[in-house]
Amino acid sequence: MRWKAPAAFGAVERVMDPIVEVFGTELPQTLAKYRVDLSFNPRFRDVLDEETIRLPLEFRYGLTDSTNLYTGIEPFIPNPINGGSDWGLSYARLGAKHQLTVNSDRVRLAVGLDGRYPLASPPYTPSDGYLRIEPYIAVERDLRWLDNGSVFLNVGYEVVEHVRGQVPDDWFVYNDDNLRITGGIIQYRGVWNPFFRAEYRFEIDDNPRQDSWFVEPGVLVDLPTRYTARLPGKWKVEAGLRYQVQDGDDKWRFNVRVRWRVTLRELGIEMGGKDRTSRP
Repeated sequence: MRWKAPAAFGAVERVMDPIVEVFGTELPQTLAKYRVDLSFNPRFRDVLDEETIRLPLEFRYGLTDSTNLYTGIEPFIPNPINGGSDWGLSYARLGAKHQLTVNSDRVRLAVGLDGRYPLASPPYTPSDGYLRIEPYIAVERDLRWLDNGSVFLNVGYEVVEHVRGQVPDDWFVYNDDNLRITGGIIQYRGVWNPFFRAEYRFEIDDNPRQDSWFVEPGVLVDLPTRYTARLPGKWKVEAGLRYQVQDGDDKWRFNVRVRWRVTLRELGIEMGGKDRTSRP
């Protein structure tokens, strides 16, 4: 579904490339039909702290204008700085999101299902050995007091099942069903799109209960075409600085992700029926 700056903002109405998620937090908006989104999210902190370096990849596809499918894998490679030697795939991801029709120009709503399956066993790989399935609901509402700004909320319930391996006692892992609440604010400015998000997650039945939270300011950069060597589609960079507390221990993490958004037509692939991939 296309997002337009409401007339209440006092600005010229314009169609903007939708921001469908922020570092794994799904927003209600979806890719247009036949549109493709590829993302690469290297975990730079692993270079300093871990024996392996994780290199998550994700593929997202617009099945219709309101329904998206996505899948991903997390390869990992040895970290020569910390004496690592293992490589492989830690998990596979599969999910779907559907944007619902609401009777408001200022509110967007979606439901989705996200699943992760471990492909490797701990403790010698980044995998924690747990199958995780999370249904979620996402809502976003435009703000009157912030030009092209909106607030968002995503609530998910994660069902957890042990599949393989044994997690060391010093690993922080959610090994029981848990509830996640993520909220934030984002401003759609075109090239530079600042955001702030915060999350709290806690286990439902475990005793003692594990919980964690984080806050993260950041920016989503829509790179102008003059910087992308005339490659097809649009290139985006996401960057955020996260402060996280887990089980009483706090840490800082700098996140960077590169996204490539393109239509099937730009890739030379023709689909039957009416092509509605002209949306930016």
